[in-house]
Amino acid sequence: MDARRISKWTKIELLFAIPLMLMACSLSSAIPATSTTVIPTDTQGAPTAQATEAPTLTTAPLQPIHLTPTITLPQSFKYADLTFNVTKAEITNQVSDTNPSIDPTNTYARLSIQVVNLTALEVKIPAGHFILKLGDGTKYSQDLIEDVLGKGSDDVSLQYIVPANETWSGAQLSLDEKGTVPGVVKLDGPQATSPYPITLTAGQKLTLKTFRPMTYTVNTAVMELDGLGVRAKIGSHYLVLGINAYCNNSVGCYVGPEEMRLIVDGVPESPETIVPDSSDLNYQGSEDVQAAFVVPDNATKLGFEVGEVGKGTTQTPMPMK
Repeated sequence: MDARRISKWTKIELLFAIPLMLMACSLSSAIPATSTTVIPTDTQGAPTAQATEAPTLTTAPLQPIHLTPTITLPQSFKYADLTFNVTKAEITNQVSDTNPSIDPTNTYARLSIQVVNLTALEVKIPAGHFILKLGDGTKYSQDLIEDVLGKGSDDVSLQYIVPANETWSGAQLSLDEKGTVPGVVKLDGPQATSPYPITLTAGQKLTLKTFRPMTYTVNTAVMELDGLGVRAKIGSHYLVLGINAYCNNSVGCYVGPEEMRLIVDGVPESPETIVPDSSDLNYQGSEDVQAAFVVPDNATKLGFEVGEVGKGTTQTPMPMK
């Protein structure tokens, strides 16, 4: 009896279980699949990314730059009766003349100049500046404040920062002050020609017979751009006279800027510079004097006059060329 009861309940359970199983299978197929993340345990190592090497960036080493002009040095120019000799010129990326290391940032144009004073003058160029003009037309400026006392020489070094691809093609160096005629030297190609200096006929004698009798003899006469340590302004030049003054006065004579003038197209002009500044002469004594007069480029007639105005003067025509 117990066995039949158990079998009966088993059949009933199966009748309910089969539909439930079918429903579970149906629901299982309707639910979308999801991924399962497996958390690593102490005994399961975490996955590791494969190691890769970063690309190595290589930079080409800096190459030394050393460019010199094709023109033969030294090359010279004059300014204010000083001679400027360009003895060295180079475009380089070397840190300095004494440090051969390569400058990673800048390239330089460097020039060495010897300044020579062959006169006894104290020459000052208080507002001068050098201008380096390179082939592309770019200009680079550097001030110069230089005194050269008497005869002697001095050295000047110039340095300009320039593009790394710069060259000496078409280069030139000039020196001027505001409004003056520049002195120029080319660092590429032939030098430009100048009409100056122009040597004029000399030998003129001027004699004062009344007040302070004297005889002035013009030994040299030169048209040039330098007037005894001074540079001419643009649009003018100098007439520099070398004069011997001889005293015929028994009580002595005086020689100075008040005693001489250049007559330019009828207008009297005192000397801009005179060396020595003034002199007192004994009877039959003499003095060699240099005097520089400003002459406009468009002047047409010149005369030289000596003597004290109002007390006795004399003059002579001066040639223009």
